[in-house]
Amino acid sequence: MRFSVTVLSIFALCLWAGVSLLWFLSYENSFLRLLSTRLFGANGQMGAPVLLNLDSLSKKVQQEITDSFDKYGYNSYVSDLIGFHRSLPNPCPSSCKENEKSLPKTSVIVTFHDESLSVLMRTINSLLNNTSQELLEEIILVDDASAEVRIEKHLDDYLVKTKNIKIIRSKERNGLSRSRMIGLKYASAEVVTFADSNCEFPAGWLEPLLKEIKTNENVIVSPVLDIIDPYTFEYKITKHVFVGGFNWNLKFKWLAIPPRRDETAPVTTPVLPGGVFSISRSFLLKIGGFDEGLSYIGGEIFDISFRGWMCGATIKIVPCSHVGYLFPTKISQKLLPKEEDLLKNLQRIAKAWMDDYVGLFYERTGARHIKPPDVSKETEIRRKLSCNSFEWYLENVYRDFHVPKDTVFAGRLRNFDFAVCLGSQIDAYKHFHPVNIDENCERIEENYWLFTNDGKIRQDDFCLERNDDEVHLKLCDDGKFQLWTYNETTREIRLQGDNDICLGVFLNTETNTRNIGIQNCNNRYFGKAWTFEMF
Repeated sequence: MRFSVTVLSIFALCLWAGVSLLWFLSYENSFLRLLSTRLFGANGQMGAPVLLNLDSLSKKVQQEITDSFDKYGYNSYVSDLIGFHRSLPNPCPSSCKENEKSLPKTSVIVTFHDESLSVLMRTINSLLNNTSQELLEEIILVDDASAEVRIEKHLDDYLVKTKNIKIIRSKERNGLSRSRMIGLKYASAEVVTFADSNCEFPAGWLEPLLKEIKTNENVIVSPVLDIIDPYTFEYKITKHVFVGGFNWNLKFKWLAIPPRRDETAPVTTPVLPGGVFSISRSFLLKIGGFDEGLSYIGGEIFDISFRGWMCGATIKIVPCSHVGYLFPTKISQKLLPKEEDLLKNLQRIAKAWMDDYVGLFYERTGARHIKPPDVSKETEIRRKLSCNSFEWYLENVYRDFHVPKDTVFAGRLRNFDFAVCLGSQIDAYKHFHPVNIDENCERIEENYWLFTNDGKIRQDDFCLERNDDEVHLKLCDDGKFQLWTYNETTREIRLQGDNDICLGVFLNTETNTRNIGIQNCNNRYFGKAWTFEMF
């Protein structure tokens, strides 16, 4: 008896030593690191950040981190340290009311392609752990031709233990829209929820979405997207609700909304953010589902937003529902669609839904050279359902969006003397934006300007404004420092009401750089002549 106890003690000691060795080796091997974190799982709990001292890490690990940003757009090394499970904070406002009973069930469809295993597993496990089993009909995983073998093997092992998970694998790359349609074919619940594979779901995320659909079958609902930091994986709760919008080049942007009496009330959004949303299965099929003519990724949110709004839906963001979303620093070059493919997707959407306003899209993108797509299916859906026009959408949904109907000049604004262009990079979260010299002049997004009848030089909602001896972009208003005149003979841009003030480019002799600012119109310096050129 004493001998068997001794043997058991030695075995337990060896087991402890083996696990400790795994923990130690995990810092050099991602698979072992994942195994050890599944056993210990202490990092990142309650959404806390995982902070690394990079100088203390080996060169091998540092290179692994660098490679992970190139591959995924986030630090998969830190993600692996967190493991497959973690607890999350409660992000919902305290004023949110208790959820209703007798809500419809949902099928959650998660599409993925070569996602980091730990990120994908936290998406799945947070769904399983933090979703009411009474409301979760099933999780449908659509593997869009992932090449990583360990994802396939691990999911197969996992499915043996879990009853309400289905996995559909595609041998060929379908892209996001077609993958979602594949998942939809297998969904059995009356409500379907689509989610990207880089999410984390806190407790209580689902009920507020289902409540809206129970009230109105023709509503498409999105949670507030909290931010999962791509460097530390900190779960950052979004305090203020933003809605989705776009520019005429069909680039998504966040829009601030004014304070409301009830901050927990759902708010309509012109564009669905797209990372997570729920919709009635029958209504989605009624409006034609997702456009399967879209390739890979890019533009899907505009397809479902225009299709939804114009064909009878209301699209809302629900502040009492929060989901964490991992926003990559950049999309992996491996996953990033070719610029031409993305432009084809956007052109397809513009052609199908934007009616006479499609010309504004072409002006902002230079996509006229691309062969027009066949959108006869979407045209027939619009006819059959008597969908509204894009003009209706602008007048009733995206009412504050600037429609350039009063334009005198449009295109790039090139300085005639220095052969450079006026450029900018607009951040929707800021009220002021610097302008800059752009020697390339071919980036339409940064170099496209409108000169309007009322004397404004603008990019979308922002206007060029004098600020002492400098100029910057500010939200357009009625201020006198945003009003300019253009003389086609002298090519000078002057401030209205002060003919001595000209927009110019000047050489800073100390730094040997060129800057944009205010010049006296009467001096003899070069840099005051400008031309508008079409792209």
